[in-house]
Amino acid sequence: MTSYATKINLKYRYCEQATIMDQDMAARVDQAKIFSFRLRSATDQITQTVRQCDHILEKDQCCTSQEINEISTALSEALANAIIHGNKLDPDKYVALKIKICRNKIQLIVTD
Repeated sequence: MTSYATKINLKYRYCEQATIMDQDMAARVDQAKIFSFRLRSATDQITQTVRQCDHILEKDQCCTSQEINEISTALSEALANAIIHGNKLDPDKYVALKIKICRNKIQLIVTD
């Protein structure tokens, strides 16, 4: 099994500096929103999945529209690589996408 990971780290516009006093406070600061997707290995799944990601990022207001466009391009390429090269367009295989939004970064992990 081949894994492709695209990690995109962006500093949020509203990022704050904070002093972390203890472990409990650190855990609250590092809370993340996580979204998981599982899609068939078919290229027609790419556009719909990228739109879902765009919607999540727009709703969270964590990025500018230009940053969302850049993330969309990277995600499209990563999904295409996983579907075409990793899974060889085999309709019986799936691609997983995990989106993790933290206070100071966005992480997209694509796995075939």
